Amino acid sequence: MDGIADADLVRRSIAGDGEAFEALVARYWKRLYVLAAHSRLAGMSPEDVVQETFVRAWRNLAQLREPGRVGSWLYTTALRVSQEGRQRERAGVPEGVPARTPDPASAPLAAETDGRVRDAVASLDERYRAVVALRYFDGMKCEDIARHLAEPVGTVWTRLHRANAILREKLMTLAPEREGRT
Repeated sequence: MDGIADADLVRRSIAGDGEAFEALVARYWKRLYVLAAHSRLAGMSPEDVVQETFVRAWRNLAQLREPGRVGSWLYTTALRVSQEGRQRERAGVPEGVPARTPDPASAPLAAETDGRVRDAVASLDERYRAVVALRYFDGMKCEDIARHLAEPVGTVWTRLHRANAILREKLMTLAPEREGRT
């Protein structure tokens, strides 16, 4: 079902075609996994985020108003699942495996920095989080992000630019020696 458009797969899935839904899962599993793994937003494993995303998708697919935008809808759902995991983590659920660093002496600083970056990305508005995660964690080009989110490429560039400015401001304290420089 590689040549079938997303919208057709959604319609077939809603009609009860399990193979069509399996094709959607196969098409988006890796991208959602990368989004969950690299965004480090969740207090749960990337596999759990992706699995929960597809469970929710199966339950709510009929509510999708624009079947051609299923990719964007899935990314948004994965980000919500991740955010919910993060909220559970803050409520006391352990985060899981700590960040690894090559130099054990730098581990405390790296873990603190990783946590601050993760928190800064998690605090972004959902539309900014998506482009940041897909660009920097998945390595997608803006044109590819635009295609997957069904947004104009100019919108993606603008969101990425704004997200970078927001993150730069939030993370300025990570590099205090740079303050005051232009």
